[in-house]
Amino acid sequence: MNIDFYEDNNPEYYHKLAKEGVANLVIWHLISRIFTFIGGIILSRILSPVDFGIFGITTFVVGTVALFGRFGLGPSLIRKKKQIELIDLQTGFTLQQILMSIVVLILWISAPIIVNLYKTVPSEAVILIRVIAFNLFLNTWRSMSVLLLDRNMRYKTIAILQLSQKLIYQIVAVVFAVFGYGVWSLIWAVLLRSVIGTILTYYSAPWKISFRLNLSVARRLIRFGIPFQFQVVIASIRGWVTPMLVGGLIGPAAVGFVTWANKRAKIPTQIFGGSVARVSFSHFSRLQDYPEILERKITQYINYQLPIFGFWFILILLMGKDLVLWIYTDKWLPAFPALLIFSAIPIFSIINGIGNRALNAIGYVKYATKITFFMTLLFVIMSVLLVYKIGFIAIPISSLIISIISIPLVFRKLKMIDLYKIILSVRWVFVAMAFAGFFGLLIYNMLIKFDFYVILTIPFIVIIYGSAIWILGPDWIKKRIINYYRKIYAIFRNKIDRQSR
Repeated sequence: MNIDFYEDNNPEYYHKLAKEGVANLVIWHLISRIFTFIGGIILSRILSPVDFGIFGITTFVVGTVALFGRFGLGPSLIRKKKQIELIDLQTGFTLQQILMSIVVLILWISAPIIVNLYKTVPSEAVILIRVIAFNLFLNTWRSMSVLLLDRNMRYKTIAILQLSQKLIYQIVAVVFAVFGYGVWSLIWAVLLRSVIGTILTYYSAPWKISFRLNLSVARRLIRFGIPFQFQVVIASIRGWVTPMLVGGLIGPAAVGFVTWANKRAKIPTQIFGGSVARVSFSHFSRLQDYPEILERKITQYINYQLPIFGFWFILILLMGKDLVLWIYTDKWLPAFPALLIFSAIPIFSIINGIGNRALNAIGYVKYATKITFFMTLLFVIMSVLLVYKIGFIAIPISSLIISIISIPLVFRKLKMIDLYKIILSVRWVFVAMAFAGFFGLLIYNMLIKFDFYVILTIPFIVIIYGSAIWILGPDWIKKRIINYYRKIYAIFRNKIDRQSR
């Protein structure tokens, strides 16, 4: 039984879905952040830091252990060349249930031991870990429907589902918090979000749920899934370096500075990076048999993203210290060097990130896993050696170095893709960055004598950088931007015409 929604094997068809997908995910993500921001303010005023702390510890523990129970079965099915059959989903679903049952059992038994490791966490956290662990089952019941939507690039549906679940979470959490449920308001929000989200997701992409295990299908899924999931685990280890290494060696204040700087440097990545990563993997998976088209699309993905991250770096370079002082006060100024270096990392990480997703999409998952492992190992070694000598700034410096040296290693295996050609295709962005940096600095020095020089300078930087991007950018980007705005204008024009009638 074939349950794929689309059978069109025309690459142009997938290009259209990819463009629409990125736009939908970014737009709906921005909308959801507004509700998350409002809900976060309300919850922060009602709940105590202890409530958030207990919830953070329990979700971290469950999420960390759950990493070892996923086995990358979803990506394995997303990149399958042939049409997905019902037995593929049923086998993947059965494997997930088996693996997640083991994970939940481990969490259920070890919850008291884990809580005892945190001396200040109340015993109530034991039941919280067990309840959150049960939530993992709910996630597995919707995972097959999610991968069908991903595989067939139905990202508008995915974006609406994500927004719905975030709204449910915020509404439930706020209502329960108002009625005095404390940390349980967050727990109930997670559970109800998962229950309703599972129902809505299955309704959007239904399939015949059944427990079946086909050994040949299982071997194929695991052969790709285990190395892929190992990459996810290794990537997560990098995030553990800061609290475990920095915190243990040079204290909690250093952890605070690094974490704070990293989070703010990744604002553009949080808005665009996740959406592009999700769409590009499915997109590249559909182009496995079209190497020339794959190279062109990799180049386009990089060209679209790089100007955004380039602007963010220039803004932080010229105005970062002033913005930190104005918005966050001088107590965060020691973190500015880390903020500056962290903001430069996406310029390089998007290149190796796109390349890494291409490696996984066309089947070089073991090679991608080896690179991820050795780069993470090198990152840890560099951080340990440098943190004693130069302090917490060692973390962003090590991350930047790893991001740069990973690029040739990632593209080494993609022999059908010319890395030199890709680098030449984005040189215009670096020229625009240099142009904006030079003239932006001149304007900054001219306006610094005024009281509101920060507010005055930023628009000039935007204009200078935008003008440089438009003048130096390739014609195909300009044409697409013009066509995009023409479509928006036509939509609004039609609405105005209908209202005037």
